[in-house]
Amino acid sequence: MFNKDYILFDWSGSRISNYQELFSAVNDKLEFLSKKTTKSIIFCLIELVQNAEKYSLSDFNIRLLKHTDSLILEISNITDNKDADKLLSRYNYLINLDYEEIKYEYRNNILVKENKSSNSVGNGIITCLLKSDKQMQVLINNIKSNQKQVIIKVFFKYEKNNRR
Repeated sequence: MFNKDYILFDWSGSRISNYQELFSAVNDKLEFLSKKTTKSIIFCLIELVQNAEKYSLSDFNIRLLKHTDSLILEISNITDNKDADKLLSRYNYLINLDYEEIKYEYRNNILVKENKSSNSVGNGIITCLLKSDKQMQVLINNIKSNQKQVIIKVFFKYEKNNRR
């Protein structure tokens, strides 16, 4: 039985010049999945790419890996210590909430944003937690005294294609 991860998609760069092209390329690699799973992966990809473009100090990497019974969306980038620590703190808080509490946090962020409060924290992590049923990891590695590598892995259960 095949138990090794293999790469379905791999991209590196500092900016996405054509989002539609990226989503089409990823979608083409996901034809074997159900529409629901594909949609969840694309929503999460959008959030993670927007965050990487905003916070990366250099190029970032997007990978989509296929494992025996799951797909792994992985994005890695280098950021400053403050942003990495803020991300990890937010993740550690959210991962301990139940599904309904996470949904409440999502709605609350939207209200805070509408009122233009500076306390708003983006919904990227929340979206990925909700879309993956909380199957997510945030890993932080020290690079330099003022920089850290952030690796976000989101795991999606493998659902076969029922759309064709």
